[in-house]
Amino acid sequence: MKIIKNSWIYFVVCIIYLIIPLSNHITWDNHVLLSFPLPENILSKLSIFRSSGRLSWPFYYLALLTSFVLFSRYAKKNKKFRPIFTAIVTLCFVIQIIDFSDFILSYQNRFHQITDREVATQLSQDQWNDIFENVEHLAITEGDSKIIDAFALMAIENKITFNRSANARGIKNIFGGENIPISELILTKKFEAKTIYILLDQETISVAEKNWEGNICELDGIKYFIFP
Repeated sequence: MKIIKNSWIYFVVCIIYLIIPLSNHITWDNHVLLSFPLPENILSKLSIFRSSGRLSWPFYYLALLTSFVLFSRYAKKNKKFRPIFTAIVTLCFVIQIIDFSDFILSYQNRFHQITDREVATQLSQDQWNDIFENVEHLAITEGDSKIIDAFALMAIENKITFNRSANARGIKNIFGGENIPISELILTKKFEAKTIYILLDQETISVAEKNWEGNICELDGIKYFIFP
């Protein structure tokens, strides 16, 4: 195959990318196929990858593209194979759509449908914006993702920092590289100045009411306090 001979360097690189994410623990579903120890100095270098599995993507996409090109060229030369080729591509496309169906549905439910629950959790933005005028940082606990997303957007609009990078996307974390749980801050009283603390989970609310009761406020059914 000429295309394989001309592209051997890409296959070598992609195989390397495939070997690295296999790591020293090779599994299939929930079954461990092979596990072997690696020297600590090698593990420390490989740990720079947050998710080494992503390194297998070049191998996957090259193999997929190569298969498509080879099948396509064979179909052009052999007319009898064209219906089979079309059926294979169509089947792969349908399987892909089915595989993504749950994700597509959840995306639509989150961003394109207004439910009673979402209406009930709408925030009084004008009142919250008035509060945010006196703070520079916003820290929020674990809780309803829609409420957290809403506060993330308000943090952007008010140009204040936010403590949850997974929701903030580009907003500077207020605790530097270490996000200390708010429940721990309440116990140690090591708060950040000019910070509003939003309490969404009951455990943290209980800790706050026990240790910081006189300073807790409430708006839209959401408890919070401000450290000046």
